[in-house]
Amino acid sequence: MASSSSMRGFALLQQRGRQVWSSFTDLLFPPKCGGCQTVGSLWCAACRAAVKPIGPPWCEKCGEPFITDRLCANCRTHPLQIEKIRSVALFEGVLRQAIHRFKNCRTLYHPRQTLPL
Repeated sequence: MASSSSMRGFALLQQRGRQVWSSFTDLLFPPKCGGCQTVGSLWCAACRAAVKPIGPPWCEKCGEPFITDRLCANCRTHPLQIEKIRSVALFEGVLRQAIHRFKNCRTLYHPRQTLPL
């Protein structure tokens, strides 16, 4: 059975390997902002600030923001055929551009590219 010190050494070696791999992929595919495409970060501070998170109150069925009742008018008149659905941010501005670019343009993305959640 391996000793705890050799297990820690192996874990440190794995971590260092991931760091080297990350640096290598950054060299081949420099990180670009998912919103504005500026090289240097995966999601720049300006684009991160432009994303508007959805907070309460929201419709309990569709998650539509800024309602005063449990269900929005649309869900009362045309009920969804699902239990519930939620979004974490409004689908507008740089977030909308980033999602459309990802879905439609087949842009080559950085291996660690993610949207801000």
